[in-house]
Amino acid sequence: MQNRNYGLDIFRIMCCLGVLDYHIVGAYLNGTNVCSGGGGQALYFLAAFCVPGFFLLSGYLLGQKSELDIGYYEKKITQIISKLLGWVVFWTVVHFMKTEEVYDVWGNFTASVSSEGILPVAWFLFTYCFLMIIGYLIIQLKRKRRLLFHVIVIVWMCALAMGAGRGIMETRRQSLWLHLYIGYFGLGIALEQWIGGGKLCWINCHRFVLLGANLFLCAVYLFHVLTAKEYLPPNAYYGKWYYTFWLISLFWFVSTVEIKNGTIKKLISRVSSNALVVYLAPHIPTLYVLSIVHLDNIGQAVALILVLFIGAVILAEIFRKMPLLRKIV
Repeated sequence: MQNRNYGLDIFRIMCCLGVLDYHIVGAYLNGTNVCSGGGGQALYFLAAFCVPGFFLLSGYLLGQKSELDIGYYEKKITQIISKLLGWVVFWTVVHFMKTEEVYDVWGNFTASVSSEGILPVAWFLFTYCFLMIIGYLIIQLKRKRRLLFHVIVIVWMCALAMGAGRGIMETRRQSLWLHLYIGYFGLGIALEQWIGGGKLCWINCHRFVLLGANLFLCAVYLFHVLTAKEYLPPNAYYGKWYYTFWLISLFWFVSTVEIKNGTIKKLISRVSSNALVVYLAPHIPTLYVLSIVHLDNIGQAVALILVLFIGAVILAEIFRKMPLLRKIV
C-alpha cells in the first residue's frame, strides 16, 4: 500500500488559501492601489498559482491511480455536482431566512458555470468535471501510448508558453479557458511519472535544490509582473513559461515535504479533506465582510484570510456531524 504523501495535502491547502488571498487581497488592492507595488501586490500575484495548481494536483492524483474503470469518473463527477447543488440550496435558504427573498435554485446552479449566480467561484468545479470526462481518455492514452502522451504534453505546454490560445483568454470567460486547464491537468498526470517515481525522482531528496529553484523562478515571475509595461491581472500570466516553471517547482518542492508528527499528519489530512467546503463556503461571508469592513492595510487582509479559512474548516467539521449537511462536505 502506497504511503500517503502529506505534501500533496499541504499543496491542496495552499491552493485553498490562495483562492482566499486572490479575492481578499484583490479587494484590498482594488482601484489604483493594485499598481502601487509593495507586499500587497506581491502577495496578490503569488496567489495566482491556486487555480492552475488545483488542476495540476488533480491530474497528478489521477495519474497515481493504478487501475480506474469508467465508473470511477462517473462517481467522482456526480458527487461534485450533487455537493455543489447542495451548497446552492444551502446559501439560498440562508438568503431567504435573512431577506425573505426567494432565489431560483436551478438558475443559480447553472449560472455558476459562467462565474455568476450565488456561487460564482463554482465555475472551477464544472470545469473540473469536464476535465474528468476527458481525463478518462487522457489516462487511456498514457497507458497505451506513453511516449506519445508525454510528447503531446510537452508540445501543448510549449504552445501555451508561445501564446497559443491567448485570444481565447482575452475574449472569453475564465471557465472556458479549457485549452489552458487541459494543459495543466495533463501536465499533472505527466509529472506523476516524471517526479513521482520516474527518472527525476532522485532529485526529491535534494530539497534545498528544489527550494532554491522555486525561489529563483518565483523571483523571475515577480520580475515580469512588476516590470510589465501595463498592468495585467494575475490570470493573464497563466501559461507563460516562467509562470509554469514556477508552478512546477512550487508543486515539486511541496510534494517532497515529509511530516513525522502523527498529530500534525491527522490535522493536515483532515483540513485537506475539507477542501471543497473551504473553497465554496467563504465566498458569501467574504462579500458580506468586505461590504461592511474597509481593509486599511495588508495585515488586516491576511487576518481576514486566516479567519475565513479557519471558520470554513470548523464549519466543515460541524456539518460532518449533522444530517443531510454532511452530504455536502
